[in-house]
Amino acid sequence: MFEILGEWTFTIIYSFLISEFSIIVHNKLDRILTWKDNPTERLLIETVINLIVVLLINLLLVYIISRYYYELQNLTIATSLEEKKGAIQNISISVMIALMIMGINIGIHLINNWKNESIRAAKLGQVILETELQSLKLQIDPHFVFNNLSVLSEIILEDQQLGYEYAENFSKIYRYLLVNSKKMLFLLKRNSIS
Repeated sequence: MFEILGEWTFTIIYSFLISEFSIIVHNKLDRILTWKDNPTERLLIETVINLIVVLLINLLLVYIISRYYYELQNLTIATSLEEKKGAIQNISISVMIALMIMGINIGIHLINNWKNESIRAAKLGQVILETELQSLKLQIDPHFVFNNLSVLSEIILEDQQLGYEYAENFSKIYRYLLVNSKKMLFLLKRNSIS
């Protein structure tokens, strides 16, 4: 019972150490060499560093186990072929676990970057649309004034009072447009000219 509990504890501590070191390596490399700069070199460097860390953790744990566990049990370290195969098997499993954790870290990093780039692209698209709208407003504005002044000059020739009322209404409309030029929506109200 205690042997199984000890193995589970060892496995949890071992997996925790591998995952934490993998995350630390990933975060440190993000500051030094980003995925955008050279993804192949980054993958190679991160893989090599993670494998070295896994091997060092294995060596450290073997040393601790051989030093303390066997001394407590008054056992000698047997180096039979079967134990060597077991050690190689443990190292192989450790490497696979490290590569899986590294793959998960890289996947999370790439998904987060993709989401951030999508959000940035959407914001940039919004800015472009707003700029195009403002440009259209600036193009429409001179035509609006020119057309209304042309109509006003025609009305003044026919009826000065109607021309005066038209000029008053035109100035109210233009003032409204100038005051509310930054707004995206306008309230439209039907107003009859008397």
